[in-house]
Amino acid sequence: MNGLVDLTVESGIAEIRFNRPGRLNALDIDLAEHFAAAVDSVLNDQSVRVVVISGAGRASQLEAELECFVHLSGGADFGRRTQCLFSKRRPVFT
Repeated sequence: MNGLVDLTVESGIAEIRFNRPGRLNALDIDLAEHFAAAVDSVLNDQSVRVVVISGAGRASQLEAELECFVHLSGGADFGRRTQCLFSKRRPVFT
């Protein structure tokens, strides 16, 4: 997609891959905004049956300081979008 987050969809399997290995793929504001855009794409693609979330490099941490998300464009909407991904009837693997 943009370098920070790569999205591929093949045979009904979507992979959202964080590409920030120097920081162990820890979420910051930029990465979170790009992740939210990838989630939107997945939610709008009816061919997707499974979502895999992964990270480039030796490790991946899906951690962040929650207060930083207040400053995202869309604010609390980020939480609603990601919650929507996990509440759909599509398996999500990390």
